[in-house]
Amino acid sequence: MIRALLPAALSLAATYAHSQGTDLRLLESPPSPPAPCTAKPGDPANCTRILACIGKDGLWFDGRAYGWNAGTLNGQISDGSTCTEEWRSGMAFGTGRWAVSCSDGSSGQVIY
Repeated sequence: MIRALLPAALSLAATYAHSQGTDLRLLESPPSPPAPCTAKPGDPANCTRILACIGKDGLWFDGRAYGWNAGTLNGQISDGSTCTEEWRSGMAFGTGRWAVSCSDGSSGQVIY
């Protein structure tokens, strides 16, 4: 019964939206997902996903690091700002450093 009513309901909704001047986009395609991030140890084409909490305000960073021992990093903060920069490992005691700058003007360093 629902299968028979669904097309009629969608048709009525589209007709109503059109009469109100509303653009109803029922069949719009979702955005394409990014290319797969593949771990390739020792390879400059190595890709590692990054998910990190920022401060105490509930912000988070979702991005990718490319390279091995050094490379580039890019991603987005949950507020919509985009960030990109370079990272380098091999510091004292096996640590690494990431200097970052974002589109909203913020910048900082992460020691890992």
